[in-house]
Amino acid sequence: MLGARLLGKEKAEEQERKRRFWVLGPWFWEKKKQVKQETSLLGARLLGKEKAEEQERKRRFWVLGPWS
Repeated sequence: MLGARLLGKEKAEEQERKRRFWVLGPWFWEKKKQVKQETSLLGARLLGKEKAEEQERKRRFWVLGPWS
């Protein structure tokens, strides 16, 4: 009888862990995906800024180039 209770308790705890995973799992996955998207957006912004700065340098060269 005691063995059956312990076995039942163990099974109930395992089901509780699985339930917790399904509650936290998708949320964690969405959060991770959101962070990844934010990081890629930030990377794109930095890349865009770098590209804009490079174009600005080229523009300055062409303006200042003939005068030098």
